[in-house]
Amino acid sequence: MRIFRFNTHLAKRIDKFDSQNAFVCPVLRTNGFVQVGCFFVQPEGRIGMHPAVTNQLLMVVQGKGWVRSNTSAPVFVEMGDAIYWEEGEWHEAGSDDGMMAFVWEGKTLNPGQFMLTQTSETLT
Repeated sequence: MRIFRFNTHLAKRIDKFDSQNAFVCPVLRTNGFVQVGCFFVQPEGRIGMHPAVTNQLLMVVQGKGWVRSNTSAPVFVEMGDAIYWEEGEWHEAGSDDGMMAFVWEGKTLNPGQFMLTQTSETLT
């Protein structure tokens, strides 16, 4: 058995995209370029607007916050919500009170294959 850590003490500050009070701790990367990171958005924090380098799935595991794409108003999200952006889609995420989320990135991601779909209207 091996034990690994992915806590805020090991996380790196995200400075790109005019982000504030946001940190990431790398978790894993596969040979087929699927990578996972644990994001910590502190109170009043955000990961600023930027294009998805590849397909991206943000899974909120603690706290609550908001997400949006460049064409939408912010949408409230909380623990148990998963948000999917396609490659090239501009997006951002933030939180007033703090939020922890895992972010999966990779061309082959297809959360609709297993997960139940919700539209943004049902999240608000």
